[in-house]
Amino acid sequence: MENSIYKICEVCGETKHISEFSKAYPRRCKACVAEQARLARSADKKDKKEMLIKQWNDPIDWEQRRYEIAKECVAVLMRNEITLEDAAKVSVEQADALIAELKKGGQNV
Repeated sequence: MENSIYKICEVCGETKHISEFSKAYPRRCKACVAEQARLARSADKKDKKEMLIKQWNDPIDWEQRRYEIAKECVAVLMRNEITLEDAAKVSVEQADALIAELKKGGQNV
């Protein structure tokens, strides 16, 4: 074998022709790069699925929800001519009312 046209892959350790090597990863053969990419995509899908399952099973953080709702209410109310203090008070009241309805779980629908 002539050294100039053959290389050793740093992943699998096999000696292969330079045409079998990746341009993006010049010390890795195309087969190893493809396998690593496939494994990474598979792991990403698994991680995303596990994250979604965890989010679905996690209990609701009502205080975080209350904050987010009140923050949105303040933003809307501040477009009108209302003081920040009044907007905050109304927003918290609205958030509390919405949370109370949400906690009922749709029983009054």
